[in-house]
Amino acid sequence: MIVVTNSETSKRVDKYQVSNTAIEIAVRKAARGLVSADLGGGVIKQRIARGNRGASRGCRGIFIVHSSDLFLFVDIFAKSEKENLTARELDVFTNLAPIFQKLSQAELLKLAKDNDWKVETYGP
Repeated sequence: MIVVTNSETSKRVDKYQVSNTAIEIAVRKAARGLVSADLGGGVIKQRIARGNRGASRGCRGIFIVHSSDLFLFVDIFAKSEKENLTARELDVFTNLAPIFQKLSQAELLKLAKDNDWKVETYGP
């Protein structure tokens, strides 16, 4: 399973002190169909635990699902700071999703490398 995280989201992951393990748990749940919220068009919102706060009081991660084993991590926010995406943010992500989904895995990984995005590979 591969998770590609853009630079801005990576910075916020660090700010919120979200562990790789917490991200892995969130995408593994999504891969099994356990999604916190299906926002449409391959965009999902997942609860992500943060430190000792647990998932319900932690962060919300926004992912574009490329395939069952490839996710783009495009946004994260603390539930205490923001309840949900704005209509404009949701519109941006749902418009980006089909563009990313049309790329092959190789093309997507090249895009990640060219833009210095973080790529995490999790075992089976």
